[in-house]
Amino acid sequence: MTAEIIVKYIHFIAIFVIIATVSIEFVLLRGKIDHERIKLLSKVDMIYGMSAVVLLIAGLTLWFFIGKPAATYSKNYIFMIKITLFIIVGLLSIRPTIWIGRNKRKIMPGGKIDVPNSIQSFILVELIILALIPLTAVIMAKGIGIMI
Repeated sequence: MTAEIIVKYIHFIAIFVIIATVSIEFVLLRGKIDHERIKLLSKVDMIYGMSAVVLLIAGLTLWFFIGKPAATYSKNYIFMIKITLFIIVGLLSIRPTIWIGRNKRKIMPGGKIDVPNSIQSFILVELIILALIPLTAVIMAKGIGIMI
């Protein structure tokens, strides 16, 4: 029981960190950005990636090793939607991460670069999808989605 509580807590904290870091990226990736901002964005993106890995490990631990039997989740179509949304967010995050990484090396101190609208759009879609993931958890907690 204690292990389950600890892993669930880690899972929740990782969720909050992911939402915070994506929100920070959304705010900072606007207009023209300079060398200092891209360095900060790089750090924020690294924290985002690390928290996504922690979330994935905690989630898989909860699914397969701790708490309810794995079949409880595996046979729930809402859970499968939740996993799919998580994967979509991960895939959407690739382009902004690559853009940040490439431009971190390009922008010299004192220089600026325009952020493409598409990067901002990717992050906005990530935020929208991230807002839906907890909804799937609430729906699952009500026992909805179980396939027989």
